[in-house]
Amino acid sequence: MRRRDGRTLPIGALGAHLGTFASALAGGGYSHERIRQAVNLGRQFGKWVDRRDRSLQDLAEADAVAFLRRRWTRRHRGCGDRSALQLLLECLRNEGVVPRPVAPAPTNEFDRLQHSYADYLRQERALAEPTVTSYVWLVRRFLRSRYIWRRGSPSALRPADIQAFMLRYVAAGSRSGAKLMVTALRSFFRFLRFRGEIQVDLATCVPSVPSWRATTLPKSIPVEEVGLVLRTCDRRTAKGRRDYAVLLLLARLGLRCREVVGLKLDDLDWEQGELVVTGKRGRVDRLPIPSEVGHALAAYIRRDRPVCSTRSVFLRLRAPRRGIGSGAVTTIVMRAVRHAGLRPPQTGAYLLRHWLATNMLCQGASLGEIGELLRHRAPTTTQIYAKHDLDGLRMVAQPWPGGGG
Repeated sequence: MRRRDGRTLPIGALGAHLGTFASALAGGGYSHERIRQAVNLGRQFGKWVDRRDRSLQDLAEADAVAFLRRRWTRRHRGCGDRSALQLLLECLRNEGVVPRPVAPAPTNEFDRLQHSYADYLRQERALAEPTVTSYVWLVRRFLRSRYIWRRGSPSALRPADIQAFMLRYVAAGSRSGAKLMVTALRSFFRFLRFRGEIQVDLATCVPSVPSWRATTLPKSIPVEEVGLVLRTCDRRTAKGRRDYAVLLLLARLGLRCREVVGLKLDDLDWEQGELVVTGKRGRVDRLPIPSEVGHALAAYIRRDRPVCSTRSVFLRLRAPRRGIGSGAVTTIVMRAVRHAGLRPPQTGAYLLRHWLATNMLCQGASLGEIGELLRHRAPTTTQIYAKHDLDGLRMVAQPWPGGGG
């Protein structure tokens, strides 16, 4: 690289790879100015590596942190410096220049079992990665509690240990969080018995958390108010067209949050007018694309979705160009509901899924038809919506004893 006066600029150890780095940033949708700043930072980082006689094979995040700390002491601080160097290291790893970090080996019996448990959930149970992460995190909290940690091995656990832990956990958190902990612990203890780590069925020793699911109505919004939610999207903008397509998939097809996130371009069969949905535990279904949903998807993909290597249908509006996450879908719903002036008891992505089931029931659909559209595995899951059919319930209601009716 040459300066304007013709002299060659030193480019450091990373100089030969900065062109590939710039191309990767351009493919991620970064602006020309941001690419220039990131490449310049990478060049300075390369010179810093040279001065310390560091081999590229030895580079790690710790080197980037040390470089930025020294840079910041000289008041050269950029808000995106850390992320830029992380992207540079990832680019070098993809090229095979810098080795990928090796996960530390388990240091004790509990850590070893957590790694094995995660593999079991992925391979044997075929659970989604967010579910695996949640279960392992909960099990880690259990194993690292001081009353459990002192046992040293799962084979030394006693039912009293589990019950004492659950009593403290329920007192410190919510009922829904405690129910999830119960599910994770029972799954973990079944895994331990399957592996032969324990001989006693500790899964049966995990106390249940009371759950009266039939005592409340599914959280939803009135049928006539979903139009207000959809109209909050400004379809004159790229963001509005993307959010509108997401809301329609939730409201018209009843997709789950993760199903929207996992939707790929290859899942859209425009000739057949269908889309492929990968649901819980890898279940695959083909659903018809309603005209309204198809037009919204086509408008977003044609006008706003940038051309990139990512196959996800819905992408972030800012660089790096990658698929949106479940949190983004929840935020889209919450923002639309708030802008519509509604205050429902629940504002997550499931709000529109519940609305769809309630609306179908009001239109005369059977519970079987609702369960088929929502892709429920068990009929009991769909039965909760029967409580919305007040006219039907009045027909089967028995007179109150002594009421004179």
